[in-house]
Amino acid sequence: MPRTKEQFSSMKDERRESIVKASLPLFAIHGTKVSIDAISEKAKCSHGIVYHYFKNTDEIYAYLQKSPAFLDLISKFESNKPGSSYEKIEDLISVFLDVKKDDFEGACYRLILLRDESKNSPFVKLCSLIKDGQNALSIIGGEPTEIVHSLFTLFRGTYLPMILEKHPSVQVPSVEMVMQLIRKPLSF
Repeated sequence: MPRTKEQFSSMKDERRESIVKASLPLFAIHGTKVSIDAISEKAKCSHGIVYHYFKNTDEIYAYLQKSPAFLDLISKFESNKPGSSYEKIEDLISVFLDVKKDDFEGACYRLILLRDESKNSPFVKLCSLIKDGQNALSIIGGEPTEIVHSLFTLFRGTYLPMILEKHPSVQVPSVEMVMQLIRKPLSF
């Protein structure tokens, strides 16, 4: 029996999503230096199939950035809750650490965000808040970008085992533990 239009549409949607799902960990791990070859291998399909749905890897990456899960994560980082710089830093770090061991997609999208150092990125926002916290004497001294790079290295070490499905016993550090690393010690 021939397939219906609905069946073809469903198959097309499923194939597109399998390509996107296969590409997500590749972009998370390698950034935008992902090839169509790597995507087609991971998706277990030909290059032609990938090119049928997407012009290039940039288009796949843009598609990922429009996903509801990614947009929801971005909205959490853009939250402008009132509070001290210390409290705002704690809020941002809690968004990075609010990932469960089995949240593959959440770990991938967070890892993608760790690479972003553009104007409105969590990196730039956190650097600014660290500097404000240092001025308020609540955050340790040091170059804010170095502090944020160190935090992001810690986060990468948390997400990579989740994405690579290795070391399932890796624990996500608590927000309090991470804040202890950057909190200025009290003087007695």
